[in-house]
Amino acid sequence: MDLYRTGLTLVLASSLLGCQTQSTKQAQHGNVELGTHASRYIQITNERAGFSTSNLLRAGANGINTSSQQQQLRFRFIWLDSNGFEISGLPSRWQYTTLPPNEPFSLEMIASSPSATDYRIRIYDHNGTKNNDSQGIEQ
Repeated sequence: MDLYRTGLTLVLASSLLGCQTQSTKQAQHGNVELGTHASRYIQITNERAGFSTSNLLRAGANGINTSSQQQQLRFRFIWLDSNGFEISGLPSRWQYTTLPPNEPFSLEMIASSPSATDYRIRIYDHNGTKNNDSQGIEQ
């Protein structure tokens, strides 16, 4: 795992099912995917990764809500094995948070399996148009 990469300081989780298309924008930080709506007001400032005291992968990222309005997000951490595959059996659910206007935020999570060697963070606008809320799909 590349310890140089990192994520956000809240718990993000979900699984993508079916053949639906996601509208996402890769953030300038490689492990973060922003939905189209969220990318209009979210700026990721840094990512970080390391290991917890129990030797589990710990990931996080910092960002800022650049909007002058309060924003609601949903986000998910996806844990990957050494081959780049999502680790099955790691239940991840979409988490929700409210961001104050023009304020920084932080998201962080610890993997629940020692098999996790990498991660992805998906961030979507909670109020954006979506096909399936459980999948975080945003159009």
